[in-house]
Amino acid sequence: MKMLIGFLLIVAAAVDCSPTLFAQENYPAKPVKIVVGFAAGGLNDVLARMIAQKLTPVMGQSFIVENRPGAAANLAAEYVAHANPDGYTLLLSSSALAINPALSSKMTYDAQKDLAPIIQITTTKMLIMVNPAVNVSSLRDLIALAKASPGKLNYASAGAGSPIHLASEMFKRASGTDIVHIPYKGSSQALVAAMSGEVQVLVDVMPTALPLIKSGKLKPLAVASAKRAAALPNVPTAGEAGLAGFVATSWNGVLAPSKTPRAIIVRLNEVIAQAMTSQDMKDKVLELGAEGEVSTPEEFAIFLRDETTKWARVVNAAGIKLE
Repeated sequence: MKMLIGFLLIVAAAVDCSPTLFAQENYPAKPVKIVVGFAAGGLNDVLARMIAQKLTPVMGQSFIVENRPGAAANLAAEYVAHANPDGYTLLLSSSALAINPALSSKMTYDAQKDLAPIIQITTTKMLIMVNPAVNVSSLRDLIALAKASPGKLNYASAGAGSPIHLASEMFKRASGTDIVHIPYKGSSQALVAAMSGEVQVLVDVMPTALPLIKSGKLKPLAVASAKRAAALPNVPTAGEAGLAGFVATSWNGVLAPSKTPRAIIVRLNEVIAQAMTSQDMKDKVLELGAEGEVSTPEEFAIFLRDETTKWARVVNAAGIKLE
């Protein structure tokens, strides 16, 4: 009798957990949403659609991109953080995910606790640039000019708290210069201001700046990364140009709601890594001005934590608050 009871308890336990196990083993059994915190057409949206196109035939279900722009990508992150942790709602994030916590005291989610990192997929280098009319030929020249005339040079940003605003503030502190912040309503207005000479300095990401550099409308002085950019091999890194340790990059990654089953996280990491390392995907990402990355979930979690700490230091040092 005791043996029979023990056997029945084991069967009952197996039946009780089988729906969860079945769901994981048969994932995905319906379409999966990839939520993007920006409007259609930008780098984040394009990357999400490229991944969705790759994953759909491999996983046997449609991966659908849903744009939820607003609040510096917080609306999308909040939506995914509070979604059912079943693997059917994913977030394609940008570096805003690491920046926003320091800018606002009204966050309704904690990216470190409420989101589960799956994989980092890109790194996008930033460039320190000037209007061609500015009489400098190197980063050292720019720093010398700024120090000789404190408060006389201006730099543009896509708005207070934007990644290029914070990267510019980091540059100011690293170089010990006083360059005045002129915020604009979006990256396109900041680019126009730099091209027209309304401002002299601009720190921005490769995808938006590269066409203007190639057409001679902006002059690159340095890449804010540890390695040179493949698309601009003759432009030195900030370290090579005399500003050691100045690294400011943007990035993208994929996350899910926390408590998403580990088996699903691992499976998504595998298939997205396969997609990102395919030659056609590598080529397309480079054309966009970014560089492909692949990481484990654990590596991405550490990276996200370190990025959040880094940008919090910049925000606090500059006294930036959006409220």
